[in-house]
Amino acid sequence: MIEELAQLAIKAETVEGTAETLAAADVVLVEEPKVSVITQSNKRLIVGEDMSPYSSVIAGQRGSFTGKFAIKGSGSAGVAPDWDRLMLGAGAKKTVTTGVSVGYGPLDTNLNATGTSYTLQQFFDGKFYKLQGSRGNIKLVGEASGLLYGFYDYQGVLVDVDDASEFSGFSPDSTNPVPFENLATPFSIHSYEALISKWEMDFGNKLEPRKDVNALGGVRSYRITGRRAVGSIDPEEVAKGTMDWWASLLAGTEGVLTFVLGAVAGNIVTVNNPKTKLDAYEFSVRDGSLAPNLPVEYNRSSGNDEWAITLT
Repeated sequence: MIEELAQLAIKAETVEGTAETLAAADVVLVEEPKVSVITQSNKRLIVGEDMSPYSSVIAGQRGSFTGKFAIKGSGSAGVAPDWDRLMLGAGAKKTVTTGVSVGYGPLDTNLNATGTSYTLQQFFDGKFYKLQGSRGNIKLVGEASGLLYGFYDYQGVLVDVDDASEFSGFSPDSTNPVPFENLATPFSIHSYEALISKWEMDFGNKLEPRKDVNALGGVRSYRITGRRAVGSIDPEEVAKGTMDWWASLLAGTEGVLTFVLGAVAGNIVTVNNPKTKLDAYEFSVRDGSLAPNLPVEYNRSSGNDEWAITLT
């Protein structure tokens, strides 16, 4: 089977942990998809007249789907992109202003309410794997002259593995991603326009199985039981009088981190972290220049607002 002949579909579940039937409308553009199959091998340590082992019993059929998708607009302001569902299944809420914007931020209600679990179906050249009761986590990574990507990790119950053709009739968004360079609004943290080569933000979702002996694999679904958004930046070092990273770290200073990628309506991405705090200072060199690695926390302002991604 050919690796590149692959397709991912995702759909919200009406009933928690009950697989949905997917179609072309549920397909999302992803790169480098991978499937991990997770089982529990129950060893039977039976004693007897000899030391030859008895067969183990396999149970607990679960799995994880990973990969990445480009953060970009749909091409029309106020219209959600195809990767919308990957965000929602990772504990994000969506706010749409028709004809103007689509905004994402941390869900401010029950992270595990009805309609927030998802069924995913990953095809590989005529064969598919299917997860039910799934929820995920996303890590955003932008590197200079590369693309701004969302790396997803979804975990769920592996309900089916079978042969089937990929869905036909899927029409992807027509826009291309904007390279992570020449930002429309410069990258800044604590009001300072730092020279960085890489920015990261991990939603920090804690995924745990919801155990249920009545369910397939002994798990009803996966839940988000906590979240802590973290990330990092690698600013070029400057004089203390220009920007004192060390003092900011020791003082626990919180401030805005923001940037805008793209300038064409329908494909503009604005990122805002209102209370960004340095969490460590790690001495590092990049291309012959001092450029410390700075792990950061993305903290609450008024609550459920530690990050915001807006498409306009």
